[in-house]
Amino acid sequence: MFLMVSPEHTDGPILTPRDVLRIPVVVRHAPARRQYLRWRKSTEAWPTPGGVPGAGEYMVDTTWREILESAVTVGRDLIPWLVHHPERAVHELLARTTPLTAYLSREEFQQADGGTRPRLVPSLAYTQGAEPSAQGAFAYRLGMTMAEWGCRSLMGLGMTTHGESAEPAGSAGWSSAGSRPDLHGFHPDEKRLWLVEAKGARSIGLPQLRRGRDQLLAGGALVQEVPHRLMLCGSSVEEEVFVTLDNVGAGGPEEWPQYLASPPVSPNDDGGAAAARAVGELTRSWMLVYFHLISVGQEQLSVVPVARHRALAAADRRSGLTLLEQDPATRELRSRVRGQPPQTTGDLSAREDAEDMLTAAVSGSGVRGRSLPCLVRRVREDAQRAGRGHP
Repeated sequence: MFLMVSPEHTDGPILTPRDVLRIPVVVRHAPARRQYLRWRKSTEAWPTPGGVPGAGEYMVDTTWREILESAVTVGRDLIPWLVHHPERAVHELLARTTPLTAYLSREEFQQADGGTRPRLVPSLAYTQGAEPSAQGAFAYRLGMTMAEWGCRSLMGLGMTTHGESAEPAGSAGWSSAGSRPDLHGFHPDEKRLWLVEAKGARSIGLPQLRRGRDQLLAGGALVQEVPHRLMLCGSSVEEEVFVTLDNVGAGGPEEWPQYLASPPVSPNDDGGAAAARAVGELTRSWMLVYFHLISVGQEQLSVVPVARHRALAAADRRSGLTLLEQDPATRELRSRVRGQPPQTTGDLSAREDAEDMLTAAVSGSGVRGRSLPCLVRRVREDAQRAGRGHP
C-alpha cells in the first residue's frame, strides 16, 4: 500500500491574470555556466521594450496575463484546421495555458535588503506530484512560452512562426534540414529576420544551451542571403523561473533582398507598410481566441466597455502588455457605465467615448478572451475560400 504524505510547507496561491511578477533575465553573447545566486540579486530594470539590450543581469516586471498571452500566441499556425473545427479552439487554449497554471505559483521572496519581490516558482504539483517525464513535457511548454515572452514582449520581435510549420522567407533547404531553430519572425525595427531556439528544463545546463547554439548556427547557414539575428532562449524552473537570452550573433548581407515577402520599411515610407504588417500580425495572434469566441454559446458571451481614447502613462506600464484595467480613461468610463447601464449593446457602441469588446471566459484558465471581429472574420473567410491557411 502506498500513501501520499503531504509536504510540511504549503503551496503558493493559484496565479491570477493580474498578478505582478518579477523575473530574472540574463542577456549574454554566448551560453555560459549559470550564476543563479548572483542573478537573483540583480536590481537593474529592463530597458525600454523594443530592442536588444546590452549584456547584463536584469530583473523584469511582468504580469501573469502577459505570460499566458505568450503561451497562446507561440507555436504553429492553427488557422487551417480551426477554420473547420472552431470548437477545438478552447481545448488548444487549455493545452497551452493549463500546464503553466498547474505547475507554477507566485511567492513573495525575502531579499537581502529586507524587501520582497513577487517571483514565479514551481508549485507543489510540479515538485511533489509530477513524474520526471511530466516535468520534461512541461519544460517544452515553459521554454517556448518564455522564448516568446522574451523576444516579443521584451525585445519587440514581430509575430513568430514555428520552424516546423513554415520556413522563413529567403531560406534555402529549410524543410529538408535535420536540425532547425524552433521559431522565426521579423523584427520591424531592426528590419531583420530572427531565428529563435527555445530550451527549457527544471535546471537547464550548459550542454543543452550549447546544443541550442549549434541548432541556431545550422539555421543561420540556411538563411545566409538574409539579414538575420540568432537568439537562444533558456528557461529554468529550479527554485524560481529565470530566463537567459544569448544573443549568439547576426549575419547576412547588408541589404534586404527584393524577393523577400517582408521587406524592410523605407526611411521615406509613410508608415503604411509597417502599420499593415502590425495589424496583420495582431490579427493572426488573436485567431485562436476568436475561434473560441465563435464556438461558445451566446449565453457565455459578454460585452465590456473600453475607453475609445486610452492614455496609459508609460511610467505605469510594467511590461510590454498594457492592462486595460490600469488605463485611467477606461476605469472612469466603466464607473460611469455602472451608474447608468446601457439598455442594449448598441447603446454602448453608439457612445462617443466608448468601444465595446466581446469577451468570454476560457474555462480552467482564469482568463477571458477578447475579439477583433472585423479583422479576424475576414481572415477566416479568406481561409475558408482558399481551402488552406491564411493568405
